[in-house]
Amino acid sequence: MIFSIAAVAFVVFIAVYIFLAAAVLHHLYHYAMPGWTAVRFVVPVFFLLSSIFFAFAAYFFFTAPWGQFEASTNYESIANLLINEFDYS
Repeated sequence: MIFSIAAVAFVVFIAVYIFLAAAVLHHLYHYAMPGWTAVRFVVPVFFLLSSIFFAFAAYFFFTAPWGQFEASTNYESIANLLINEFDYS
């Protein structure tokens, strides 16, 4: 259940990021000064960095121990963990 919620949030975050990045790139091209050649350098660097950060985000998202988060939402197991973890004698 937690993985499903996190996956939906991750996809929404990526979709919003793609939308905003497309808007930035559109405005960069549309409002660039005539003769400004740096736009040919900025756009590929932006795509490269975005791809690298997306790969990191996807890797860490899919390697997260989602099963451990599921078990920790059971309050009875949390209480048992606290009782067994610490020596109260």
